[in-house]
Amino acid sequence: MNKNYFAYLVVILIIVSFIISTAVSIDSLQTVMSSHEESYAKVIAGSIYDNLNQELQRPLNVGQTMAHDSFLISLLEQEPDLSDEEMEETVQKYLCSLTDGMDFTSAFVVSADSLKYYTQAGMNKVLDLQNDEYDIWYSNFLEQNIDYDFDIDIDENNRNEWLVFVDNRIEDEDGNLLGVCGVSVVVDELQKELVEAQDKYQVRITLINDDGLVQIDVDNINIKNTVLNNLDLDESQLDYQYQKVNEGYVITKYMEGLGLYLVVASDNPSLSVSFKDMISDTVVSIFAILTFLVLVVILVLNRGNRAMILQAKTSGLISLSNIYLSMHLINIEKERIVEIKSNEIINSFIDKKTQTASQQLHNAMAGMTSEPFREGILQFVDLSTLPERLRGNRTLSYEFVGKSNGWCRARFIVEGNDLEHVSHVIYAVEVIDKEKRREKELLKLSQTDQLTGIHNRGYGEKEIAECLLKKQRGMMLLLDVDSFKSVNDTYGHDVGDKVLIAIARALEEVFGKDDIIMRLGGDEFSVYASEIDNEEDGNERIEVLFRIVGSIDLPELKGETIHISVGASLYDGNERISFEEIYKQVDMMLYESKKIKGCRCTFYHEEQEV
Repeated sequence: MNKNYFAYLVVILIIVSFIISTAVSIDSLQTVMSSHEESYAKVIAGSIYDNLNQELQRPLNVGQTMAHDSFLISLLEQEPDLSDEEMEETVQKYLCSLTDGMDFTSAFVVSADSLKYYTQAGMNKVLDLQNDEYDIWYSNFLEQNIDYDFDIDIDENNRNEWLVFVDNRIEDEDGNLLGVCGVSVVVDELQKELVEAQDKYQVRITLINDDGLVQIDVDNINIKNTVLNNLDLDESQLDYQYQKVNEGYVITKYMEGLGLYLVVASDNPSLSVSFKDMISDTVVSIFAILTFLVLVVILVLNRGNRAMILQAKTSGLISLSNIYLSMHLINIEKERIVEIKSNEIINSFIDKKTQTASQQLHNAMAGMTSEPFREGILQFVDLSTLPERLRGNRTLSYEFVGKSNGWCRARFIVEGNDLEHVSHVIYAVEVIDKEKRREKELLKLSQTDQLTGIHNRGYGEKEIAECLLKKQRGMMLLLDVDSFKSVNDTYGHDVGDKVLIAIARALEEVFGKDDIIMRLGGDEFSVYASEIDNEEDGNERIEVLFRIVGSIDLPELKGETIHISVGASLYDGNERISFEEIYKQVDMMLYESKKIKGCRCTFYHEEQEV
């Protein structure tokens, strides 16, 4: 009996000790989690902000490109000289290239002169600013005298669908208003992303304006109807504003350039679910331990405590790590690093047992980064200079190209609220290769003529002007298709487009990749051929062009031969000349060439007056 009593006493003592240690661990756990609550909440808000900002920047970038497109500006300036049919057809093709190629719901242009509202479907209406309530947006936008604005409204053609319109002001080079243009996206697409983020992070996400009026929400009934009060809204505060509300929190962030505020709210601390799960696991462990031998109880107890300590440090970041390639917690002062997420490639470059945090960061980034970016990324991850670089900042980021994952973004995020004396940070690396490819596609779209695939007027003029500024010698050509209007009238605009595309291919075949080839608009093209600075070489190249153009055989033309007229000017690189000056020279020579029917080129000489 004494032995049994002693055994029971030992078991009871062990169980009581385990319960006490568990209670202490839970209390410590809760303290640690509370101290990191604000940092984790801001990391969640930052991830949501990045995704939404990227989605809303895309229509803004395209709208701004439209507003500064020299083709569209020229078209609106020429509207009084064009027939209604020509204007509508040209604008429609332009807008269709945006909606078909970039998945926008609609694209639009409003002429300030005629008040005609064009979409990808054609001329939709003439704005009635006095009597039509749906047209008030136009007057309101112009009264603000701003370059662009986001407008959330119900589509007039489908009253059950909310759209985000990005309105952009179009002006000529003297600042005179020519119209308004832009694109729109369906709010429903943004709502799907909001729902996904809300479910993932257990938060509520809303976009509001300066007055707190809801602009975008997962529930349509709240849009333009609900006002969020008692929020700290200040567009001058670019950091995340954290407010504790009962057991939860509200974070607001001004979306610079969009004029909207992101609101992320939670009724419970972001780590409450994980905390409850850990308590539940602990209780289950206690009951399970009662059935095991004393030695097993002691081993499980020790292992359980160690696991709980590690989980206390990392559980709030595990859900976030899914969007990153890697994530680590770093104690800068003690040179300690805790892995939240990594992979075999990164781990192959480091030795976790012997290397400090600085050494692991240096070796991992040196191993996974492409050579052109290696020096920059190693400077970025230098922990000895990081506190000074982070002083006053919540986060720092650096973009680089990885050997295996393409474009990536490395980011340091400060833990805690002391931005002057940083000691703990989160280091995360995310893959942004798709985002970079989209940016490249948008850039190419803004530089390319949509019909022919060569440079458009705006980009081509800029490139030629830079060559002239550098005094790069060459030959400037201006050419157009003889009797092109007759081709359109006789065979139709589709055949006319095929002719223009064939001319562009001929120019690409004759001139090299270092030469600048662009379409000015209509049937006019221009070329700046580098290193050609004498008429003999110039005529030789132009004769090749005439032969190729003359051999263009389109079945729709029924054997009719295409002829082009060319004006040319040579630049020797001695005296500085502007694009406008050399353009006047070739324009005058083009006029001379067109006096004689057939393929002809006339060169400019200094004795001729411009």
